[in-house]
Amino acid sequence: MLFAGVEGGATRGSVMICDADGVARARAESAAIVVGPAGHEDAVARILALIETALASAGGARPLAAVYCGLSGAGREPERAAVEALLAASGIARAVRVTTDIDVAFVDAFADGSGILLIAGTGSAAWGRAPDGRTARAGGWGPLAGDEGSAFAIGCAALRAALAAHDGRAPSTGLVERVLRAASVTGPAALVRWADAAGRHGIAGLAQDVLALASTDETCAAITLRATDDLARHVDAIARRLQPWPGTVDVALAGGLIGPGRPLRSAVEQAIREALPAARIDPHAIDGARGAALLARRVGSI
Repeated sequence: MLFAGVEGGATRGSVMICDADGVARARAESAAIVVGPAGHEDAVARILALIETALASAGGARPLAAVYCGLSGAGREPERAAVEALLAASGIARAVRVTTDIDVAFVDAFADGSGILLIAGTGSAAWGRAPDGRTARAGGWGPLAGDEGSAFAIGCAALRAALAAHDGRAPSTGLVERVLRAASVTGPAALVRWADAAGRHGIAGLAQDVLALASTDETCAAITLRATDDLARHVDAIARRLQPWPGTVDVALAGGLIGPGRPLRSAVEQAIREALPAARIDPHAIDGARGAALLARRVGSI
C-alpha cells in the first residue's frame, strides 16, 4: 500500500511516495505547480505526471491508497474543490485531498503541535497555531496585494530602484547594470516589456542580484532590510494575535529565501528574535511533501 504527498509552489513541485510505515520509497520534482482562479487542467496534469514519475521509481502502480496535495493558490475553496475533483476523477488514488502548501509545510514542522511557520520564496506567508488550537494567518495575499518580503517583492523593488536611479530620482546604484544584464536588454526603456513577459517568477529572479550587492550597495542594502523586516512582522503579528504563549514560541522558516543556508536566513532569524525575544527557531529544513505524505497516510487509514 503506497501513499503520495505533493507540495506545489510558485518555484517547484515535489512529491514523496511512502509506504504504510511512512518509509520514503521515491521522490520526484517538477516545475512550479500553482492553482489559478481559472483553468485547473494544467496544474492537475503536472501533479499527475509528477506522481507517475515517482510511482515508477517506487515500483508501484495506481491507484494509490491516498494522495494528499498542498498547493499554492488552493486556499480559495472553488479552486481547491475543482482540483480535488479532477484528481479524484483521474483514478490516481482511492482517496484524494487538496489543501494549501502552507498547511502541509506546517504539518512537517510541527505535526499536531503549536508554532508559527514563515514561508518566503517567490511569495510569502505565515501561519500559526496556538497551544489551545486557535489559528491565524498573516500575508499570503498574492503578488498584487501582498507577498511582502518575498523574492517577487524584492525583484519589483529592484526594478523600481533601477529605473528611479536612471531617471535621477534616486541615488545611483549597481542595480541598473545588474537588472539590465539579468533582463538581457540594452536600456531601461526595454525593461517594461521584459517585466510584462517575465511574469512573477522572472521578476522574482532579480532578488539574487539585490542580495549579491547588499553588502556594498546602499540601495540594495535598504531593499534587503525592508524585506527582512517585512518577514519578521509576519511572525510577530501572528504571535501577538495568538497570545498568550506558554514560555517560548516555536518558529520554523521555509522557502528559497529563508530555509537553512538560504541568503536571508540569518538576517530574518535576527529580526524575528528582536521582534519576538521568546522565539525558538527550528534549525531543520521543512519538507512540505513529507508533511503531505504524513497526511496522506492518515487519510488512507480512515
